[in-house]
Amino acid sequence: MSYSVTVSNNNLSISLDNVDYSVSLSRTGGQGAKGDTGNIEDSFPNATDEQILRYDEENTQWTTHTLTTTSLSDIDNTNRTDGSMLIYSTNSSKYEATNTIGATGTVTLNGGTF
Repeated sequence: MSYSVTVSNNNLSISLDNVDYSVSLSRTGGQGAKGDTGNIEDSFPNATDEQILRYDEENTQWTTHTLTTTSLSDIDNTNRTDGSMLIYSTNSSKYEATNTIGATGTVTLNGGTF
């Protein structure tokens, strides 16, 4: 910004001139100078509805994945059959697929109000 001062007949006049500034950001350092990567859709052109991104540590890259109960680490689907439900087991620290409820003591099933 620049300015000028004029004094005349006990009057002080200050004039300001505007200066335009612009800022440009770019990646530096550990990220490299790659610039914008664009839309995420461009990076995963074969992605479909209901898929998630999952990091593949072996190949050190992100991949698309269809999430299922089989792919969750805290669910054991070994014994799943038609009509199975997931029951949490403190022995395995996992939800296990079963079609029976085998708890010790009183079991209360609350299905809500209809």
